[in-house]
Amino acid sequence: MRVVGIDLGLNGAIAYIDDDGGYRTFDMPCYAVRRGRKTQRKIDKRGLFEILKNIKTDKIVCFIEKQRPFPKQGIVSAFHLGEQQGLVEGILLALGISYESIYPQEWQKEFSIIRSKNTKFASYEKASSLFPNAKLKTERGKILDGRCDALLIAEYGRRKVKIGSRRR
Repeated sequence: MRVVGIDLGLNGAIAYIDDDGGYRTFDMPCYAVRRGRKTQRKIDKRGLFEILKNIKTDKIVCFIEKQRPFPKQGIVSAFHLGEQQGLVEGILLALGISYESIYPQEWQKEFSIIRSKNTKFASYEKASSLFPNAKLKTERGKILDGRCDALLIAEYGRRKVKIGSRRR
């Protein structure tokens, strides 16, 4: 069984964990578009499709972090997050990969991150303790929170699937 975790967003990531404990992370594939003097990043749809196609196995399930707008979040930002969620769900459906959308609080509660003042750092600490060989920081020491979250979402899903299989 392969369990995939997806943290949406331009700084998001995709991670999977196999039954044997093997895991891998992928940064969300993006490209830059120049609009006048500004450069805007967008998700590379083909790149995302290829990543998900290449990690697909016979037994696979995916967990996606569910997005919802926050107070004082811009309309454009909220629209882009919804668009990204729809894109990922569409690709998963096209590939025949079953998925479940979960709120951040669900997986964060599992790892006691929910009450933390700095959830990015708490997520990094937990992910690095569970996956000590994962590259979760840049060369300059910046936390790659998308990778941390994607790994923890996948681990949450693995635990949930494992518990669900015991009930049968």
